Amino acid sequence: TLLSSMKHVPSEIWRNISSEACTDTGFTGLSLSLVSKFVHAASEPVKLQSV
Repeated sequence: TLLSSMKHVPSEIWRNISSEACTDTGFTGLSLSLVSKFVHAASEPVKLQSV
């Protein structure tokens, strides 16, 4: 499945992706946190970086 494939990507890569995606008013970070527990954990450090 897609989620099991996502878990093979290092968390640093997901953090970088989240950092690039979370440059708006916080909407993208919030949306990412709702995708799954895995994506929530990966995006948590940068979720509110632009607020």
